[in-house]
Amino acid sequence: MEKIGNRLRRINYSTLLKYFLSYFLLLSALLLCFFVAFRHQLRKIYYTEQDMRIRQNLLLFQQSFDSDLDAVFNIHYNLCENNNLKMLRHSPGSSWYGSLGVRDMRQFTDANYLISDIVYIQDGGETILACRNYVYKSKDDFYIYTGGGPLKVPVGKYWHENRNSMVYVKNRETSLLLLFPSTKSRKYDLFYVIDSGEIAKRCTNMLSEEISGVYLTDGEDQVISYLGEERKLPVSAMLRSYGLQRTEEGEDWIYTLPLHANLNLSVCFSKEILIQITNKAFFDLY
Repeated sequence: MEKIGNRLRRINYSTLLKYFLSYFLLLSALLLCFFVAFRHQLRKIYYTEQDMRIRQNLLLFQQSFDSDLDAVFNIHYNLCENNNLKMLRHSPGSSWYGSLGVRDMRQFTDANYLISDIVYIQDGGETILACRNYVYKSKDDFYIYTGGGPLKVPVGKYWHENRNSMVYVKNRETSLLLLFPSTKSRKYDLFYVIDSGEIAKRCTNMLSEEISGVYLTDGEDQVISYLGEERKLPVSAMLRSYGLQRTEEGEDWIYTLPLHANLNLSVCFSKEILIQITNKAFFDLY
């Protein structure tokens, strides 16, 4: 025991401490480098996976929306050729054919989630049929009365131009998204009130911790409906394009997908929240 004690007294503890600190600092530096490299790689993997997932979800939604919109155009074709509405055009003011026409219109409204109302106008407003809302003519203008009040609609402006137009109209009290398909005859007008809120609800599965909002917008930088965080999208994110695009706005990525005419669907993805998630994942692993 005395020999062991003598050996321990001859050890230079300051030298051992220096060796320990040097190796400890080297190990700490290596761990820090590993942390930085691993976190960067983890973020890259997360970014790539989330980018692919968002793009895939948006393209799947576009396919579903196109299919539902095609069904609306089929409804429009059927109503243009509807026997009761044809008989009404030959028998102006007939309450019988008018009631049968409204019945048929309601059946089509119930069959497609995109349509909240169908409006048929004949003889410049002498005959007006609608499924749910009250539609009337005042002087030379037409109005739809909803729960928020009367809203002026541009009847006769779009649907005789051999194209299908999607138009967002609003005032201080209320707003509507309207679809004006082309009609064969100028003797009548036929248009559809699109349920913009229902379109947004179909995107509920896209929301997550890092996806703060889904927005339905038009070509005039207006948000028609949204899910999640209320915000005004930058103009650069709502520029009309022919395919899915991604723009960077601060710590956000904004994906914009054209749906129809000037109608867009935008998704806001927060990189900052994703960084927090990756940091937490790393520390949990460490």
